[in-house]
Amino acid sequence: MKKIFLFLISLVAGIIFIAIYAKLADQKSSQNIISPASDTSRFSLESAPGRSLRGKILSFSGSVDWQSRSATMPATLAKVIPIQQGEKIITKNGKIKIQFEHELTLNILPDTQVEFIQTLPENIVIAQSKGTADYSKTGTASVSVRTIHLLTEVNGNAVVSLDKNTPVVTVDVYKGLVKEAFNDLEYASTVITISEGKQFIFNDETRESTIKLSINK
Repeated sequence: MKKIFLFLISLVAGIIFIAIYAKLADQKSSQNIISPASDTSRFSLESAPGRSLRGKILSFSGSVDWQSRSATMPATLAKVIPIQQGEKIITKNGKIKIQFEHELTLNILPDTQVEFIQTLPENIVIAQSKGTADYSKTGTASVSVRTIHLLTEVNGNAVVSLDKNTPVVTVDVYKGLVKEAFNDLEYASTVITISEGKQFIFNDETRESTIKLSINK
């Protein structure tokens, strides 16, 4: 009888111990799941990544709009500010000159819109959705301009223009060379190198291109 009594006590104690252990383990697991992410992993709408380059406005005149990373609508540019990755510049009857130190200088002409998709030290990507902009690569970073379905890699100085009324992109190469990349309507990839003094004309609707002598600035 005594042995049975001791066995029952041991059994109950074992069950209680297992229940307490399981509860504590569950609480620890829950705490790990809901623990907040570290500050370094948080994404900021207001600020671009720390490694990204900031553009410096060298000059601007006329009516120019600027859209911040967090804004849904552009606002009138009233003073010189740093230009961050993810921001847009829209010129109306104005123009603006921006420099990413040691890497790129661009002149954005009237009636033009550009967005700074990426401004990392090794790779600068700009989307140009309308108008004309003059790009001068001055450093080692790769400089790419996307215009509709055309990707232009600038190695020197080139002017990229999107026609107002037709889906035609013109790239004039004034120094160095550019590489043009696009897919045709059958999704076959094409890469063409355009040398200094040449003009590349790309019809986005037909995905066809021609090369001519460049027009002087």
